[in-house]
Amino acid sequence: MVALVSALFSFGRGFPDSTLYREYSLFILGKSPTFDETVAMRPMLPLISSIISLLIGDLDLSYALANTAFGVLGTLVSYKLGKSIFKSEETGVLAAVLYATSPTMLWFGAAVLVDTPAYFFIGLVALLALEPIKQIQPRWRTFLQETVAAMGILFKESVVFALLFLLLARFRQRRGFKTALASILLAITIEAGILAFLSLDPLVFVRKFLLAKQYSSSYEYSTWGIIPLVKSFINAFSVFPRDRAIYSVSDSGCDWISICKVHTKKYAHCLPSFSLS
Repeated sequence: MVALVSALFSFGRGFPDSTLYREYSLFILGKSPTFDETVAMRPMLPLISSIISLLIGDLDLSYALANTAFGVLGTLVSYKLGKSIFKSEETGVLAAVLYATSPTMLWFGAAVLVDTPAYFFIGLVALLALEPIKQIQPRWRTFLQETVAAMGILFKESVVFALLFLLLARFRQRRGFKTALASILLAITIEAGILAFLSLDPLVFVRKFLLAKQYSSSYEYSTWGIIPLVKSFINAFSVFPRDRAIYSVSDSGCDWISICKVHTKKYAHCLPSFSLS
């Protein structure tokens, strides 16, 4: 219930990045000839939203409904994680409430973005990694569970870091390492197949990383290191973050976007504008 109420705060909210996912969905539906290749490795939520839109006729609402479902699933996973780690029902409930009411979920949870499914899958992978494989459980069931979790990379590529944690956990447990590796390789193979179907190559990952690094280097201060990491955690759990992104959208409709860092009331460190088309 808390997760559903939380979703109302961002239900169908649009951001500059939302344009990319709308175009991707329209491409899947055959209504757009092109889309931005930097989101090509995230096909699953645009596909799900496209299917839902065929039933309800509204693409943004389709993203909102899909993300609300993943928000509820993420809340349940948070409950299971809290209960599993601390062996306490009360702690599990507290973890679920904190997850559902976090500023990130309130602001982005049901928006036209792909972050919410990624949070769910990262939590699911962590839950599988922290729970040792049951001796009596058939290997095919373990493979199925871990394959479902590995499919998270089709929603957002950052899930791969959680999957590395799963591999490490299985290696330390000396059980299930090969099964986990096979699940991850299967998900990567499907990802590569989708990119090939779209006439793209895996180097899109490298190009996206280099693009992010280029814009990151445009700041006058370093965005890498211990201090920026600590600040990012503080901002993530702050209701009123000190640094916020301000998006200036032109009259032409999200063709050009300038991203600026805000320090108190002064605008500084503006990045070069770039095209989303």
